Amino acid sequence: MLRRTIVGQAAAVNLRSSLATPSLFAEAAFVNGKEVPASGAAAAHTVLHTCSQQPLGQVPNQTSEEVHAAIADAKRAFDEWAKTTPAKRAKIISRWAELMTAHEADCAAILSAESGK
Repeated sequence: MLRRTIVGQAAAVNLRSSLATPSLFAEAAFVNGKEVPASGAAAAHTVLHTCSQQPLGQVPNQTSEEVHAAIADAKRAFDEWAKTTPAKRAKIISRWAELMTAHEADCAAILSAESGK
């Protein structure tokens, strides 16, 4: 267990720089197709590596208004998705799967660091 914690600390400190595609490590909310950075006094929440408790990054603390706007945007996006033909949906989902496979190692590193698994 000690060895895993030491490895975890090193991974937490160097996670972004160790990724093949560092831009996958986002520190923003994704709303309406755009990354929305933190803003304001209590703008961010620090995400900690579950084993080492070292900071991994920060995510925005959204205001109530921002959350309600994001929910409204998601509802509109869902309504548009519902109108999308099955063929187009299949193409979009296939592309998503290709991207997930292409970035499998980076996604695994990020998820492992933030969830401890």
